[in-house]
Amino acid sequence: MTRRTAMLGRADAGFKTAAQHAYEIICQKIIDGSLKPGDRLTRRGMAKTTGMSVIPVIEALHRLESEGLVVSEPHFGSRVIGMDTKTILDRNACRMAVECQVVRILAQHHHKDQVERLRLLARQLDEMPNKDGTRETFCEHHDAFHIQLATYTGYTTFVETLIRLNLFDSLLRISMEREQKKKIPLPAGHHQRLIEAIATGHVDVAENTMREHLNHWMVFGEERM
Repeated sequence: MTRRTAMLGRADAGFKTAAQHAYEIICQKIIDGSLKPGDRLTRRGMAKTTGMSVIPVIEALHRLESEGLVVSEPHFGSRVIGMDTKTILDRNACRMAVECQVVRILAQHHHKDQVERLRLLARQLDEMPNKDGTRETFCEHHDAFHIQLATYTGYTTFVETLIRLNLFDSLLRISMEREQKKKIPLPAGHHQRLIEAIATGHVDVAENTMREHLNHWMVFGEERM
């Protein structure tokens, strides 16, 4: 299991069921590109791939579907989530709605110690290199930063939704790296600007700063959002 797969799967430590093993094998193959976006995942085929029976494979596919890495369609079955423009824009719209609402809530309701903690995380993130060889670590910290923002709202649905969106974005980043596509880098100090916007207590300032941040971060962000 790579660090990436451990992050995506959030595998349980200790005893693992056959379904957990099947999940890890299929998840790793999605991440390393052996199973590509849009590839069909038949139960028999995945049973052969994992060396397990169909029952644990069905459980594994259901888990991957709940995490957003696999989709199921009537009369077709399961397939790896696609990386087409429509799917990317759909996920971006969901992220924009959730994250803008997160900062609006935090602008109105936050504790001083939360803001200080977020300032520290933002400064560490802004000072962290984001280039070949370090990008994976940066992205993991970036995802954790946004999860922390959502956690401070007290709404678990925000957190759960962002976890699923982060899984999709992880797969998208890997796909982009394979195609050697480059994204516009975030402006210097952008995460610190976001926290200071929250600290003002003005919901519109916080939302506009988050929107600007996401438009730099997301694929197709500036063009479509």
